[in-house]
Amino acid sequence: MVTKLVDVLLLPDMQPNFGLMYDCTAVVDVLRASTTIITAIANGAVEVIPVKSIEEALEHRAKGYLVCGERGGLKPQGFDLGNSPLEYTKERILGKKICITTSNGTRALLKAHTLSRHVYIGGFVNLSALVEKLAEFEKILILCSGNEGRVSFEDSLLAGAIVSRIASNYKTEVRAENVFLSDSALIVEKLWEKFGFPNLIGTHARKLIELGFTADVEFAKRVDYYPVVPEYSEGIVRGIFSNTLR
Repeated sequence: MVTKLVDVLLLPDMQPNFGLMYDCTAVVDVLRASTTIITAIANGAVEVIPVKSIEEALEHRAKGYLVCGERGGLKPQGFDLGNSPLEYTKERILGKKICITTSNGTRALLKAHTLSRHVYIGGFVNLSALVEKLAEFEKILILCSGNEGRVSFEDSLLAGAIVSRIASNYKTEVRAENVFLSDSALIVEKLWEKFGFPNLIGTHARKLIELGFTADVEFAKRVDYYPVVPEYSEGIVRGIFSNTLR
């Protein structure tokens, strides 16, 4: 009897492999929106609101929000913070409300709520906490944000790590009876098996390094740095802290 169904969308515009509403969706954008939002919540941001456009983000300043995000990897004019997780220190964002818009990650978040009731945000930095939360559900979707409409190596690698962790929770000899993986879930699982660590060497990683964000790429490689899972619900991201990983 199947107790877990795991599917992966390599891009937000792809169609789900199963014609159903999932119990939960994990949105991943390793470089960098997921890592940045996780860091913001872990360091005390009250909430994060993702929006599509720069104009929408700027409108939130009058409501008391820090206006944050990027276009082309760089902070837009008039924004308080960019999309570097290293900017989101406790000193800067503790107790603050944040509105963020990015090229890929926030768009994926806005799509995710159409696919399931529960939407979470994942990175390598909260891998164990995320898998712990996903284990509560039966029909699981991992939604990769991609890179400007193209498949992201880094997102695919993280998706593979999540799939591998979920599958390994079951004994190998009975896995076929307990976990059903879609073809895309199998693909990313095999990718993770090949590397086995956050080897961030894709196109977007190289672009960020060229822009001077090498430290961001290195930070995004940290596994289980935070025991928090941001949840996106009714347009707002707030944090769920893991009791077992604190």
